[in-house]
Amino acid sequence: MEPASTAPPSPAGRAALEYVTWWRWPLFVEGITGTTDPELVRGCVVAVSGDRFDAVRLRLATGEAVLSRLTERGCWLGPALSDGDRVAFLVRPGEREHWEALAEVVDDGLVLPLTPTTRWVVPPTTANVPRLPGFHELGRVLAWVCSRRS
Repeated sequence: MEPASTAPPSPAGRAALEYVTWWRWPLFVEGITGTTDPELVRGCVVAVSGDRFDAVRLRLATGEAVLSRLTERGCWLGPALSDGDRVAFLVRPGEREHWEALAEVVDDGLVLPLTPTTRWVVPPTTANVPRLPGFHELGRVLAWVCSRRS
């Protein structure tokens, strides 16, 4: 039997531990779909969408405008992240058909912040993860912003 490792977890392992332990988000790991074992994570952290959350992505300028409008109106915000090109909003799962006309719906999983180029613009919290916003909360604002940009 090998002794337990005393080395601190990698940055990916620490992030995975948070996402799995606190938020119960299943992760993609090297060909394994939906693992909740943070010890398996070695590279980037990719959360499986569709079960605990769906994610919709917008171009950066549109996403920032939506965030600004939601903040001005005092709307409920779920976690949102940016990779420098797009903003992704974590939303309530199961409303995919409503979002498809307005935004890119993430099919394959979402790369979660671990690098300087991917960052939380609205971090996950114990308040916003259990109560992700739905289409009725964000859809009208997104449609309004999109109509102003065209």
